[in-house]
Amino acid sequence: MRAHYALLAICVFVCLPGVASAQSADTTPPTIAALVPTPSEIWPANHKLVPVQIDTLVVDDTDPSPSVHIINVTSDDPLFVAEDVQITGDLSLNVRAVKTGKTGRVYTVYVQASDASGNTSLGVTTIHIGHTSGHDAPF
Repeated sequence: MRAHYALLAICVFVCLPGVASAQSADTTPPTIAALVPTPSEIWPANHKLVPVQIDTLVVDDTDPSPSVHIINVTSDDPLFVAEDVQITGDLSLNVRAVKTGKTGRVYTVYVQASDASGNTSLGVTTIHIGHTSGHDAPF
């Protein structure tokens, strides 16, 4: 009787397409080759929300179009508050053009890429709010 179960299991595994596959599982996460915010430098620091788009280059060994989205945004400014950032889409956000004192502000944007097998990778890019010294040009 055990031989019949084994034969049935082999037949289901090999004989019926779409039921099971002898291929190995995808365990390789997508590669985030590029994250480019536009704009990457913002001036003037006028306290307005500025729209930013993150352009990406993400490749995966099996998934032709891995999903990519922003998962978090932080700032180096101690006066940063949650209202200074609005995530408006998978790869778009608004950031407040504000700086503290004579230094600029840097927003750090964390992005996650996921493939169809559930493998994930993280990437980071930055957006700089300019600073000036008197009437000099920003940055």
